Amino acid sequence: MPPALNLERKNMTDLPKASVGRIVLFKSTNLDQVGNGAEEVPAIITRAWSDTMLNLCVFRDANAPLAVTSVGHESISQGSSLSWRWPPRV
Repeated sequence: MPPALNLERKNMTDLPKASVGRIVLFKSTNLDQVGNGAEEVPAIITRAWSDTMLNLCVFRDANAPLAVTSVGHESISQGSSLSWRWPPRV
């Protein structure tokens, strides 16, 4: 039997490299930005300023896509109304 996978990432060095075209999960406290009561929605990276700061095309539930700029990874965005994270592996 294969060993259990450790899916908990300990720090930013364990995260994938951010690059244009990859999918992330976008979170906003402004419900108009996510739509239909969703807490998180998928987004495509349109520009990677760094591995933690991205421009995104957000695919809102039941709404038109939305461009958002300079969104920080959840690990550096405490207190911000916008953040993103990598989706869990399934």
